[in-house]
Amino acid sequence: MLSRLTRQKTTIAAAALIALVAGHAQAQTATPPKLSVSQITVALPLVINIPRAGYDAAVKLDAFKQEGLTVKVAGFRDYGEIVQAILADPNTFGWGSSSLIRAVQGQNAPAREIAMASAFFPYQFWVKGDSPINKLTDMKGKRFLTARPGDLIDVVWIESLTAAGIGLNEVTRIEGFDSFGTLMTNTADAVNMDAGAMGRIRKAGFKQIFDYNTFRKEQGHDPNAGVNLGWGTSQKLIDEHPDTVKAFLRALVKGTVKLREDKAFGVAVLQADPYGMDAESAAEVYDELRTKWIVRMDPSRGDYDWDIEKLVVGTMGIPKDKVDKSRFIDTKLIGEVLKEMNVSF
Repeated sequence: MLSRLTRQKTTIAAAALIALVAGHAQAQTATPPKLSVSQITVALPLVINIPRAGYDAAVKLDAFKQEGLTVKVAGFRDYGEIVQAILADPNTFGWGSSSLIRAVQGQNAPAREIAMASAFFPYQFWVKGDSPINKLTDMKGKRFLTARPGDLIDVVWIESLTAAGIGLNEVTRIEGFDSFGTLMTNTADAVNMDAGAMGRIRKAGFKQIFDYNTFRKEQGHDPNAGVNLGWGTSQKLIDEHPDTVKAFLRALVKGTVKLREDKAFGVAVLQADPYGMDAESAAEVYDELRTKWIVRMDPSRGDYDWDIEKLVVGTMGIPKDKVDKSRFIDTKLIGEVLKEMNVSF
């Protein structure tokens, strides 16, 4: 028989548990906040990028709806088209980075990057399983799939080939967007695909010959710096509807935190569209990248340093000491969101 004190403790604990569950249920069913703009478009590239998994996690959690947002998804062939979509419709959030930075730095486009989403470079080079190519030094006389000159994937290819002692006169550039199809049809001998395509990569029996993340780490660069891919939107939306931008960012933070902290949930995200990984691939990718998914904008931690190094300074020829990050990033709103949610990455 329970003592009176034990019964009291049990009753108190039970009441606390009921309150916690009730509070959780109330939070789940609470009326979404009214926003100054609730209808938004999310512009995504057709290529699959594993760094954007925090967004897919937020979708799975229904986090955007909980924040009062109604999302229409629009798919685009490349990142330049995503920038055009943002400029054409100010209520658009776009995935990418370098094309937006180029537009702001070069044409003073009224848009800003609002959050980095990953500390993982989406640059991994693959060949068919029966290819004689086993490393970059085997690429002489071969064809590689890239984008237009000056795009960051092209910059990465050139940097990587140069480090392997191969000049552009010793390889053939093939421009295109469909990495998987290009390799399957033997249109190119090597292509870039990141871990987001791991399921398809495994099924096709492709082999990896290069990982830019490993390459950078071997050069002594910080593997936890935010790099290359994130979310941008119009300056008009930032200025006139900051509540909408913050709602979008809160949903991303919720999804990303859940993705990082709940392996079963994370694996389920990676097994669903657009990744479609098998269970083994999803678990492998999750374990490798769990701590790489972020939502922040912190120049002091190296966020966008790589883009400046490769794009603004390297490709556009602007002296590093003349680069003003505030021209193409907004740190205020993501800073407020992270403080309000008591979250850091």
